[in-house]
Amino acid sequence: ELDGRVRVLGKRNWRIKCEAATWQKEGYDVKEKPKLAPCVEISNLWEYDPKLPMSWFFQMQEVIRQHAAEHIQSPFVKVEPSTGVATIWCRGAQDAMKFAQMMHKSYFMGRKIVAALCRKEKPVSENALKLPTGDLTMHVPAGMEAKWTP
Repeated sequence: ELDGRVRVLGKRNWRIKCEAATWQKEGYDVKEKPKLAPCVEISNLWEYDPKLPMSWFFQMQEVIRQHAAEHIQSPFVKVEPSTGVATIWCRGAQDAMKFAQMMHKSYFMGRKIVAALCRKEKPVSENALKLPTGDLTMHVPAGMEAKWTP
């Protein structure tokens, strides 16, 4: 019945071309879709100076995280040194809106900053605890028996 002809639908007589569905090798996998979390993007923090060591930017990241922790619960902060932008991930959208409203047009190191709401994928922490993988058994391989000698 779906032979590529034009069909008319509904009261408005919309015309559509009917074709049979075709298999598209790979389907859409929901689990691979990046999980977006509410966050606040703060810009105009500093002008990039290549003479500054990276430790200075990490200290600024920690200062921003501590300030955010005073107002929202468990913030995650990442700074982009070359652009002067910091992104603060929040637990929920309400926390993000509250923090963005508070930070917008405030001053940081004498500069008026701009805060914007966004949704971004939260970066994976490099130093996260990694659990060992594999099968846990009480079996001792041959030749590895413990020998006790008094």
